Amino acid sequence: MNEINKKEFKVGVDLFVKTVTSKKRVILTDSLRGSIKESFDFYKIKKHIPHYSIDRNGVIYQHINPLYYNEYYTDKKINTDSIIISMVNCSWVTYKNSDNKYYNWDFEEVEINDVVEISWNNNRYWQTYTTLQTQSLVELCKMLNETHNINLNAIFDNIYTPSCSLFSGVICESNLYKWSNSLNPTFDFNYLRLGFS
Repeated sequence: MNEINKKEFKVGVDLFVKTVTSKKRVILTDSLRGSIKESFDFYKIKKHIPHYSIDRNGVIYQHINPLYYNEYYTDKKINTDSIIISMVNCSWVTYKNSDNKYYNWDFEEVEINDVVEISWNNNRYWQTYTTLQTQSLVELCKMLNETHNINLNAIFDNIYTPSCSLFSGVICESNLYKWSNSLNPTFDFNYLRLGFS
């Protein structure tokens, strides 16, 4: 695995709780922005900081030591016993007929080659994930399995799953919350399954 970047895009102690907690799951989510810088700026505004981000070129950034936690969700138990990994991805995008371009929710242009049409959760167009991102995700999860004993069991889809909060292993935010579109339907869950086997 490539070395994890722990120097850039790291947050100060005012944005996480410096209390060691036992972890039992990884939650995968999207950053909703198109680059690591835009994603990181967005995290800080919302004060929802994932432990890690994986940029579109496969670089892994550690924002918070995984021993600690951020008040990412309203459920404190989910926050304290989870490690959150955010994929740098705009998720759903919209098509503008007037200029034949795609935009994310913040009106940032998304490359046309990075967009796939799939009807899901009342949206139609989605930004894809890169192969380098998915490879880095598998490697990071394996590392977390070794260092934090996170089970490599996973829910290999993005469908809401009742009582998912009891699951030990790797899940998507959309498994946990009905409102979530993360991970979006372009993600290659089969690659994840093969990587964990």
